[in-house]
Amino acid sequence: MIVGLAAQQTVGNTVESAELNLTDGLEVEGAVVFNDSGADVDFRIEGDTKTHLLFVDASADGVCINTDTAFLKLHVVNDAASNPSYATSQCAIFEDNNRPGIQIVGSASNIGLIDFGDNGAAGSGGIYYKHASDAFAFVAAGDEQISLSNGALSPITDSDVDLGTSSLYFKDSYIDTITTTGNVTIGGATIATRPSVTNLADNGSILITATCANIDANGGARTGIRFAGTGTAGQILAVNNTGGEALTFHNTEGTALVRGIAAAHDTMEANFMGLFISDGSLWNLIAGGVDSQPDVGLTAS
Repeated sequence: MIVGLAAQQTVGNTVESAELNLTDGLEVEGAVVFNDSGADVDFRIEGDTKTHLLFVDASADGVCINTDTAFLKLHVVNDAASNPSYATSQCAIFEDNNRPGIQIVGSASNIGLIDFGDNGAAGSGGIYYKHASDAFAFVAAGDEQISLSNGALSPITDSDVDLGTSSLYFKDSYIDTITTTGNVTIGGATIATRPSVTNLADNGSILITATCANIDANGGARTGIRFAGTGTAGQILAVNNTGGEALTFHNTEGTALVRGIAAAHDTMEANFMGLFISDGSLWNLIAGGVDSQPDVGLTAS
């Protein structure tokens, strides 16, 4: 049934009417254009319980779902938020007063994708979720760079991703344990606590490459580095330098102290290739409970 044709006019294939009410449905074959003149008139579709299930806001040139005002080109509301602040330069808003979100659903073996493209590449960046392995992958410059899976943040390719750069540092780090298969390099760093490196592999090393590396006990009475091993042969502490002083010891009293403690042996072997020099009048070489205190430097032996 068609109601409200009193003001109807037919011009070619266009029906112009002040109001057209259809009670038995409408079936259209062919293209349909609403508001072809570009007037400030809205388009609304009502649902069973929602008055603005789909709403085209003409004045905002936006499309709404479950709301009557489009703050961006697409505005989807589940439950209106309390006093929200909307962006002005994005494309879409997804709003809810409790837990706003978007769900991407697929099968258990596929990959969920959020891709970022530009005029140079369709997939410059992205966030992937791999359902088969339950892992996130983060894409930059077109390649997967980082993986997050089972509590581990890992590079996709071994030794391919750095944490920070030579000019951009992380402010603070709170780490429970650090495990490394390569060298640990400290450049100009001050360690103000009591660090411990345990279970270092036989071929592992801690390399300090800096003009000066300082270990500061923060005003404590004793500051030092302790080297411990269970083997009966090999070097516990090796200091090499191509020129100048290789190893020096200083304290505020002007006394240099070299102390060796051996749990399973009564002796300490000290080989100095050159001259051992104390800045003060006394140096101590303690081994096997014997305190040796010569007045001059120890020459090579």
